[in-house]
Amino acid sequence: MTARKAPATPPGITPRWSARRNGWTYLVRYRAPDGSSRGKTCTTLAEAKRYASTSTADRARGDWLDPAKGRRDVDAWADEYLRTLGGLKPSTRRRYESVLDAHVRPALGALPIAAVDQATVRAFLSGLRDEGYSRGTVHNARTALSGLLGLAADAGAVRSNTARGARIGKAAQVEQVFLTAAQVEVLADAIETPPVRKHGEHRTATYPALALAVRVAAYTGLRAGELWALRVRNVDLLRRRLHVVEAVVDVAGKQSVGTPKNGRRRTVPLPAHLVDQLVTHVAGLDADALVFAAPRGGIMRHGRFYTDLYRPAVVRAGLPAATVFHSLRHTCAALLAAAGLTELEVMAQLGHEAPVATYRHLFPGNLDRAAAALDRAYELRDVVDADVLDLTAARGRR
Repeated sequence: MTARKAPATPPGITPRWSARRNGWTYLVRYRAPDGSSRGKTCTTLAEAKRYASTSTADRARGDWLDPAKGRRDVDAWADEYLRTLGGLKPSTRRRYESVLDAHVRPALGALPIAAVDQATVRAFLSGLRDEGYSRGTVHNARTALSGLLGLAADAGAVRSNTARGARIGKAAQVEQVFLTAAQVEVLADAIETPPVRKHGEHRTATYPALALAVRVAAYTGLRAGELWALRVRNVDLLRRRLHVVEAVVDVAGKQSVGTPKNGRRRTVPLPAHLVDQLVTHVAGLDADALVFAAPRGGIMRHGRFYTDLYRPAVVRAGLPAATVFHSLRHTCAALLAAAGLTELEVMAQLGHEAPVATYRHLFPGNLDRAAAALDRAYELRDVVDADVLDLTAARGRR
């Protein structure tokens, strides 16, 4: 067998004879940013030179991507991503796990992470909408996918997070219900005394405690999880305050008590007309006892309460069909706004970190004050010193 003369190659490129291809291949060797020795086999010398040049430039700019990491599939990166969520509440972590298992892994799990480009992400999200999933579900899927792609980008597996900012379409318009104080009472009465079923007793007793829970939710704005986690020690009847420090969370069908949403504790005022009812209700209960326990004891299962008692009571009370338990929270916001509280004060009551678009129409006074201020500026158009206007305009340009 005659010896084959290797073609001349620049430093860093080694020619190798391939019997399978019956021709020369070219191994490009280089040092990765972490100092490890890497190599890539190219089929032509021109391809090898281009790769060597591009790789050198990418490393110099800090743009180099690790091919081995880019070949790892989405499933592997999803596992890696979940291991970074240790600081989240168990319910939040479970939500990420659920959306990854239900949507991301089945559709994209076998793909190399480097193959998940913007077109792939858009097709994935669009497919979920076409299958009839709600905007909230699609939003959660995008959030989880963006999290694992962001991790891959930080690790040098992909150049950018292609899911960040991907469009998921507009949410369907949902009717928001704001009850009147009279409607709250009708609803509470309907819950307290459900009718007897056709084939036997619906109940062994009335439910005054749950009727009171509805009133408390409507007049304090507590979330369902906060209401069911409320303990006697956190009810200050003397000062008429409720201290919201815990909330019921559901993790994989198991209920437990954790912190309120966003970890924000708060204190809300308790209307005087509820104090006497609560005094009677909590009399004799231990400080650690739940104020509104399930009829048979323990933590109330909100889903069961909603299905068995709340929804039937909404129908019997003749309330709008769109009335849900969260409507009680909307009702509290509306009653506070009608009483003249500002948007910031209502946010503090409800535990919101930022203004909520749902309640924007409850504060028309903000727009009225803005219009009045502009009218006042117009009235003073010939009085205000021109230098002051120039200074104001200059500040606005900064």
